[in-house]
Amino acid sequence: MSLRYVIVGAGGVGGSVAAFLGMAGRDVTLIARGSHLDAMKENGLIFVRDGGEQAIPAVKALSSEEYLTRRETPDVIFLCTKSYSVKEVAPFIRQAAGKSTLVISLLNGIAAAEQIRELLPGVKVADGLIYIFARKDGDGRIYLSGDRMHIYFGTEDPEVSREKLEMIQKECTVPGMKATLSEDIQKEVLRKFSLVGAMAVTALVYHCPMGPLMKPGEERGFYREAIGEVVALGEKMGIHYEEDLIERNLTILDRSRPEDTTSLQRDVEAGGPCETDAFILRPIRLGERCGVDMKCWKRAAEALGF
Repeated sequence: MSLRYVIVGAGGVGGSVAAFLGMAGRDVTLIARGSHLDAMKENGLIFVRDGGEQAIPAVKALSSEEYLTRRETPDVIFLCTKSYSVKEVAPFIRQAAGKSTLVISLLNGIAAAEQIRELLPGVKVADGLIYIFARKDGDGRIYLSGDRMHIYFGTEDPEVSREKLEMIQKECTVPGMKATLSEDIQKEVLRKFSLVGAMAVTALVYHCPMGPLMKPGEERGFYREAIGEVVALGEKMGIHYEEDLIERNLTILDRSRPEDTTSLQRDVEAGGPCETDAFILRPIRLGERCGVDMKCWKRAAEALGF
């Protein structure tokens, strides 16, 4: 019997996870609101990729209030909101989660699960991350760029059975999406942050998409320096990497499209709420505690007026 999945956050990340799970026949409900929700109720979730677009009718789209009236208990809640929205959705998660429900954080930044655990005492929370380039592309529509979509998750909570964790990994490894149960999830979280966090601060400092980072120049040099600062931070935290993260991340970066932008960059340009704490300020504070001068992050903070 398939696990019951709820996706909180109906943007690029949550919408893509819901789409792939839905296409694979999993029991998945996407929590949304407003005109985005209305569009999905009318037309289904529209999933757009380079090969075209398709409706995913298997994905149930509900408001948080509608879901709670069903009195269903999910096995897994993927938390896919922006980090600044966690406080807003925490009451829903507290009401929806049962004793055996596992909340898996797919938030951006570092130390995200710590924030969630503080807001959800008594709820089982696993750290996680996702590699993806996706965005909301209008009401009811999610656009996925490229073919790299990979979820990592893990927890040291002894109350979460190994059997359930392995079942989540199995059910979430479907055509188009891979899931990995990590034995050292903090190492994976920092590995990803060395990639996308460094992209975010470079894009903010130089006001550019990925294109300038993909060729020799000042922007690419700054990106390399930013990665090095995250590696140094990891060393202070007791996290060591056998591979050269700078060369790894440059290889991944060079597979991007020159016009691609980061989610933080898009939010800053839109003038709305931004994940500045998760991406910029929290790493600076962590660096201060660990004795690492996060110079690139400080330049990004200055660019944002902090």
